[in-house]
Amino acid sequence: FNGAGQTSAGFSFVTPRRLISLKAFNGGTVASTITLSCAGNTTKTMSVAADQLVTITTGWTATCTTATVGSTNGWNTNFDDLVHDGG
Repeated sequence: FNGAGQTSAGFSFVTPRRLISLKAFNGGTVASTITLSCAGNTTKTMSVAADQLVTITTGWTATCTTATVGSTNGWNTNFDDLVHDGG
């Protein structure tokens, strides 16, 4: 997230996909709670300590077209290495 005010954003797949995992880096000085949601799946929530890189595995079984990613630490959180499949 670029900017101190933004704490969540969504992204869309061209065709329905299943989000398997992504990496989250918390570059801040306090822990951040990461929230992942995608229609038809249970919301995934995970705490990431300051200055920590983690891989978050969703465990989702259903595909969707839009996923939402949130971070309580806003602009200090970076996401990378998104892994998905067709379900």
